[in-house]
Amino acid sequence: CIRDSNSVIYTGTKLQDGSFAVGTFTNGLIIFDKTGKITAHLNKNTGMPEQFIHSVYCNEDKNYPHLWFAYEDYGIYKADVTGPFKQWNEYSGLIGGTVFDLIRYKGVLYAAMNNGLFYLDEKDRKIPHFKLIAELEYIFDLEIFTNPENGEEKLMISSYSGIFELNGFELIPIIKEIRSSELYQSVSVPSRLFIGFDQGFGYIEYSNNSWSDFVQIDLKEGYDIKSILESENFIALGTGTRGVLLLDNLEAKNITLIDSAKGLPLLGQDFWLYNFDEKIIVASGAGLYSLEDSLAK
Repeated sequence: CIRDSNSVIYTGTKLQDGSFAVGTFTNGLIIFDKTGKITAHLNKNTGMPEQFIHSVYCNEDKNYPHLWFAYEDYGIYKADVTGPFKQWNEYSGLIGGTVFDLIRYKGVLYAAMNNGLFYLDEKDRKIPHFKLIAELEYIFDLEIFTNPENGEEKLMISSYSGIFELNGFELIPIIKEIRSSELYQSVSVPSRLFIGFDQGFGYIEYSNNSWSDFVQIDLKEGYDIKSILESENFIALGTGTRGVLLLDNLEAKNITLIDSAKGLPLLGQDFWLYNFDEKIIVASGAGLYSLEDSLAK
């Protein structure tokens, strides 16, 4: 056996990309590159049945290489350790919740969940691990806001606990009493941050290093706004259950409702808006629809 500072190595093999996989008596399967940096670690803390790896083998198929490893009492497992995908779950620190949004901001990956804001710590541990920044209720959207005055970026958080700005690893409250699910930086007025919430739509503006008071737009009725998209001709608002609203301006004097009467089935819930191939696409439980096609009816 070969001993390192943490484990007793029992078996090992070289992988096709030049890295190495070793099975240990008490610490599962460890994979490291030529420099000795650990790139993956599979043990009981990551959901494996036990710590003792009895044997490892890497097949020779260059197109579909897989690492096979056997336990003494729990059979044979297969891992795609050289593939481009990684799985993050409760064993990686994302505990007890649903991930609603992911964003990489200033080199750090952040996860928005129904129970808080997490970040991926790639420095403190040998294996990257998510850590909790703050407990918040239902974080639906993370938006990078670019200050038009100097190009500085800010990470904004939309949640049922309110609107927050991230400063380091501290959350600065911007609007507290609002249940928001969508943020969108205006294209025509970049200092403006649109906000969709459970009772409507509004905005705040950033100027001289501070945020303005919240301005709510009168939509005539209470709409749960889930998605926002701005075009040259209108502002489109995706609602929770009632289709899509079109506003020709922020005075909201002319509001057009796109629903089943205009070819947009009101099946399922949450109408999400996307720009694709110079068209606005509406995604919902009923499928994908072009907003331009609905307007032509």
